[in-house]
Amino acid sequence: MKVLQVSKYYYPVSGGVESYVYSLCRELKKKIGVEVVASNTKNRAESGVVNGIRVTRLPLLFSFLNAPITSGFLGSLEASDADILHIHMQNPFHVFLIACFII
Repeated sequence: MKVLQVSKYYYPVSGGVESYVYSLCRELKKKIGVEVVASNTKNRAESGVVNGIRVTRLPLLFSFLNAPITSGFLGSLEASDADILHIHMQNPFHVFLIACFII
């Protein structure tokens, strides 16, 4: 089983949700597969492994009301082979995209 965590940003960016998702991923990876999709703090995509967890950082286009607006979000979800999608809903833009195009 694999879980895709969708977060506003991811470690090493500091913040409440970022810290929570980082801790959650570290514990989940002990029993199941985990990967993360989050916004980058720069306008470029980056992929890598952080403490054994595959992380995809999507290009930041701009922020609106403290919510990052990225490109490639839906494509990242579609490309994932995760069984469970766990969305941390602090980003209304991503929630809107999911509600309109996936549900």
